[in-house]
Amino acid sequence: DYRKAREIIQSGELGSVKCARFGRRSALPGWSGWLADESRSGGMILDLSIHDVDFAYHLLGVPDTFRGGGAKSVEGGFDKHHGTLQFGDVPVTIEGGWFLPGEYPFSMSFDIFCERGLLSFDSGAGRPLTVYRPDGATETPEIRSGDGYDGEIDYFLGCIEEGCSPDMSPPQESAI
Repeated sequence: DYRKAREIIQSGELGSVKCARFGRRSALPGWSGWLADESRSGGMILDLSIHDVDFAYHLLGVPDTFRGGGAKSVEGGFDKHHGTLQFGDVPVTIEGGWFLPGEYPFSMSFDIFCERGLLSFDSGAGRPLTVYRPDGATETPEIRSGDGYDGEIDYFLGCIEEGCSPDMSPPQESAI
């Protein structure tokens, strides 16, 4: 869904990005005690929201400014955060957290507002990437099947095998 959204944006079909919102939520992952130790894991922001920050950079480049805040748990790590990255005149809001109780499932979502439409996705609501047009029309683009992580690994291995630099996620983006 993320890859397809980027392809649509890069095609120019919807015009330029005007603003965006990204979010990831879950209960504190119970499969590993070290995740709750912010000194070892980097905490919730590095576990969840780093992916949305990375995607915003991938779409729009390096932000001009960042503002954010959050709420800390009794243990001292951030359980909920929100932030706004400003890319020129394009604000991008990112929020997330491990603040939900019990077995609340992991979910991720985004709304990317463009000049001529909206790209929206919400895994928690079971809504695949959907394009909403100003005239009321909607479409659900075809998404490549398979696991996204497997696709990343296959792409990276292909770059190594072919001796070419990755253009979808160049190392300089990861160094920012």
